[in-house]
Amino acid sequence: MALPLTAQQNPNSSRLEVGLDVLSLFDKNSLPAYSLFGRYWINPSGEKPAFLRSRLGYQTTNNTTNTTKEFYTYQEFRKQNLLATIGFQKDIYTTPVTSFYYGADIVHQRLNDLQFLTYGDEVIELAGIETINDNTNISTSISGFVGFSRKFKGNIALSFESALYIRQSSSSYQYSAIFLDGSINNIAQNSSKKFIAGANPFYQIVLTITIR
Repeated sequence: MALPLTAQQNPNSSRLEVGLDVLSLFDKNSLPAYSLFGRYWINPSGEKPAFLRSRLGYQTTNNTTNTTKEFYTYQEFRKQNLLATIGFQKDIYTTPVTSFYYGADIVHQRLNDLQFLTYGDEVIELAGIETINDNTNISTSISGFVGFSRKFKGNIALSFESALYIRQSSSSYQYSAIFLDGSINNIAQNSSKKFIAGANPFYQIVLTITIR
C-alpha cells in the first residue's frame, strides 16, 4: 500500500514499510482512531513488486460518573474496538516515485459497548440495583482493493485505496440486572448474523516510512 519505490531495480533496498492510517484521524468511521500498518516486499527480484501487508488497531474508552440521590448514582461506559487485517498486494505499474496496485485483505473487527448503571433513591423499586447492557459486534470481511501511492523525500509515502468488500457480521445483546442480594437476572438477550456487500471509495489513506 505505501509506495512500491524503484526498489524492484535494487534488491538491496529496504523491504519493510510501516505507517498509520490517517483517514481514521478525521473520518468518523467504526475503525480504531489509531492503528499500525506494515507492508513487506516479498519478491525483490521479481518483475512486479508484491507485498504481504497487515494492520493492527486497538482503542478503548472508559467514562464513569458518580452522583448522589439522583436517577442513577453510578454510570460507567466502556468501549473497546479491535482491528486486525492481513493481506496481499501487487503492483500493476510503477515509476520511481509512484505506483498503482491491487490486492486483497482479510479484515477482522470486534466492537464491544458496555454500560453499567446503578439506580438511585428516586427510583424506589429499583434503588441500589445495577444493570448491565452488553453490545458486541464481530465481523470478518474480504476486501479487494486498488490503490495509488506517491513517494516523497525522506522515505515517506502517501497511499490512497478504494475497495469492494463482502462482510459477515455477528451481533449480540444482553441486558442483565444485579440485585441487592447479589443474584443476577438476564432480562433480555438476542443475537443476529448478516452478510453485507458494498463499496468503500475511501478504504485507507496511509502515511508510511521505509525502514532502512
